[in-house]
Amino acid sequence: MHWLSMEISALVMNDKYYNMTYVYLLVLLSALISRLVFILYSPTGGGDWIIYSTVAENILSGCGVSLSTPNSGDCVPHFGGNQGPGYPVFISLSWLVGGHENIYVRLFQLSFYIIILLYLVRAIKIYTSSPKVALWIGIVLALSPLGIAWPRYLQTETLALAGTLWVFSELLLSLHQSKIRTIPIVVALVFTTFIRLDAVLLIAPIVTTLFIIYKPSDFFKKGLLMAMIFSLPWGMWLVRNYAVGMDNILPSQMALPQNAKAPDGYLKWCKTWTTLEYQRPGSQWPITRFAYNNISIDRGVYTTKGEKIKVEKLIKDLKKYTGKPFPKHIDDEFLIIANERINNNLVDYYLIKPMHRMWSLWTNIYSSYGWPTELPKSVSYQERLEISRGSVLNKISFALEHPVIASGKIIVNLWKIVLYLLFVIMVFKILISRDKTILYPFFMLLISFILARSLFSGYANFVETRYTVSVIPIMEILVTMFYLKAKYSVLGKQ
Repeated sequence: MHWLSMEISALVMNDKYYNMTYVYLLVLLSALISRLVFILYSPTGGGDWIIYSTVAENILSGCGVSLSTPNSGDCVPHFGGNQGPGYPVFISLSWLVGGHENIYVRLFQLSFYIIILLYLVRAIKIYTSSPKVALWIGIVLALSPLGIAWPRYLQTETLALAGTLWVFSELLLSLHQSKIRTIPIVVALVFTTFIRLDAVLLIAPIVTTLFIIYKPSDFFKKGLLMAMIFSLPWGMWLVRNYAVGMDNILPSQMALPQNAKAPDGYLKWCKTWTTLEYQRPGSQWPITRFAYNNISIDRGVYTTKGEKIKVEKLIKDLKKYTGKPFPKHIDDEFLIIANERINNNLVDYYLIKPMHRMWSLWTNIYSSYGWPTELPKSVSYQERLEISRGSVLNKISFALEHPVIASGKIIVNLWKIVLYLLFVIMVFKILISRDKTILYPFFMLLISFILARSLFSGYANFVETRYTVSVIPIMEILVTMFYLKAKYSVLGKQ
């Protein structure tokens, strides 16, 4: 890595070295080497791998998109697994090429990410007319501690990150050309939403771009055209779901084995009190595996003693059904408790709790961001909650007991804290100065994306920090642009 840092230093010191060929090469090597370390030395599947792999196995066997047990003879159609069908299809193609070896899934998703990263670097060079900006942003994204570890997982994050960067690349090119790149944007959006359903939130920066470029009449025409094109592949998929006889052609709020129905009443009750990331693993993740004996409810969530008694009795009864779908009569009881709790405090459910979730979504400083620094399984769900809520002394004590884990978390979260501070300073200065450079439209795109992510997570109860993963690199891009503008005056007027 020493020679790589020397090459980067040479480029920074002398403008004549800002040749795009060198820029692409340095970004490629930086992204490849940093991520290969995690892929080769700490590969893992991740919590949803069993679902993705089941669907992929069924695709390869000719069963199609199904959550039925592979090679069981059953081929009950499913919407797509835990998300859309995109990632299971990607896995099955990787297996087809790589002889069913998971290393190829990791390498192919890394390769796709790097290709898109280089495409983004090209778009930034065109947008800013500065190879220097393109290089620095490429290096920041290639080496960011918040992004380098995800390819070690057999999860959607790497491809979702790539898809997000792809969409934003097309938006930057659209801003540069003062003309929306309809087909490339829609293709990128379709790809990303088939990988992760919440990528539909990218519609926010797309709409913002349309608003910036066009007057109202053209805005609606272009927006309608894009919506129609986008609806074609998704419409075909919904038609497929109807044609194969699915009871519900839309995705459920939780993918379960045996195509079981999600316990909507129980999940609604959880939504009445969940505000922290570490409340969900104990209360909801066991549901996805019918492992009800592992359910752990945060002790401080009950509003009354009566509610606590009812819930504890229901959980005790539920554990008798471990290994089987969530029983309807118990789910119905949870729905009654949830509705009673909501009706007793509408403001709390519809305003205060969503606001708490939005805050915790962005302010959690204990996430590993894909690094192999997760807490050991011996630490219970309730203990994890107590660690996050505990005093500074308690946190220090725990860190001393687990120095490797603590060090990894400190590295990634220190980077995030610095990024947040720089971002806040940047927002303040942009608003005060009424910036008229090419920073401002990109700033508007990012703000719309952050707002969409926050509102969706706050009201849909998706509070895990990993849901911010796709937003983080866009923040890194804009902060880097702002710093380079202030230091080198590399950005021009609109």
